[in-house]
Amino acid sequence: MNQARLGETEELGLPEIERSRRLLRDRHPDTLTSMNDLAPAFKLQNCNDEATLLMAECVLLQARVLGPCHPCTKSSLEASYM
Repeated sequence: MNQARLGETEELGLPEIERSRRLLRDRHPDTLTSMNDLAPAFKLQNCNDEATLLMAECVLLQARVLGPCHPCTKSSLEASYM
């Protein structure tokens, strides 16, 4: 994403999230990180609905797993409003 190759970010990111969910499950920190990293790529491609849904799911899971006051949860919540 940092190299402005957003199409590739999405192509690689979606399968990574699915693989992580299948192997590690939704509550694993690596799955949450993958979700958190892909949402901004959606937003930059003007896929706002997808970005919003993915980030909302990520924040919800982070709050359950890490707690609502965890720095990662707070950071994701703040990013979801941008």
